[in-house]
Amino acid sequence: QMPPQLIAAQMRAAFAANPVAAVKIGMLGTAAAIQAVGSVLADDRQMPVVLDPVLASTSGRLLLAVDAIDALCRDLMPACRLVTPNLVELAALT
Repeated sequence: QMPPQLIAAQMRAAFAANPVAAVKIGMLGTAAAIQAVGSVLADDRQMPVVLDPVLASTSGRLLLAVDAIDALCRDLMPACRLVTPNLVELAALT
């Protein structure tokens, strides 16, 4: 998995080099990755953000650490204009 500092650095570099109209977030894996993404997005609250909260694979394998669900709700969801969970993900998030 990618170090959280590298995730934040890559996001900042992409935003600096390109006009970005919106952001879509998918699988992040850990609370540290979620916090890194949330910290970058906090710099521009006007940018539309869509979150697809990938929690588990269709086979049931966890793709987001259980302790990261709180971080997702606390650090990332408030920055999002749209969250697109499936029914199982919605149940886990609520």
